[in-house]
Amino acid sequence: MESGCFLILFFAFTDTTIGNIAGSAASIITSAAPYLEPIVKVVILLGFAGVETADDINKIKQGYGVAVVKNKNTWATLPHGGSSTDKGLTLDYSEYLRVFLNISILTGNKAGILGRIADCIQANQPDANLLEGYTMIAVQAKVSSRTTFMRKISDWGENSTWGFPDDTYTISYQSILGY
Repeated sequence: MESGCFLILFFAFTDTTIGNIAGSAASIITSAAPYLEPIVKVVILLGFAGVETADDINKIKQGYGVAVVKNKNTWATLPHGGSSTDKGLTLDYSEYLRVFLNISILTGNKAGILGRIADCIQANQPDANLLEGYTMIAVQAKVSSRTTFMRKISDWGENSTWGFPDDTYTISYQSILGY
């Protein structure tokens, strides 16, 4: 949600409607000390962004997607209220996790990620002992592939004779991967 919070803050600080409301409220609050007006305005803008972020988190917890980029149509709380049905690009909880997981993997933090995944599995499956567990997959395939660019002219066939095959090769593959 860090990038979502940044985009919410960006819209809150650049939208004229929210800025005018925050400026008016800050002016009223700081009438006795006008030099504090910019600070109070920033606090109010942060409050608008905080309310919108809390609403987004609540929607994500309920399984809904939330808009990645905020504008007048996707802002769900006051003053805009998100009256439009077009929400643009939305992400739900699993999609946000996938984005952050991929970013973390690209930064080279594979061991930490695998450790956290193991902790989640252990928390959800307390009877499972991950130190004694293993995963393995075995693949055995026999594929007949037709030649595409060059015809197969002849082949040493059955009964030790040369023959004229049907332009196919048989490929046998076997692999075992595990950890």
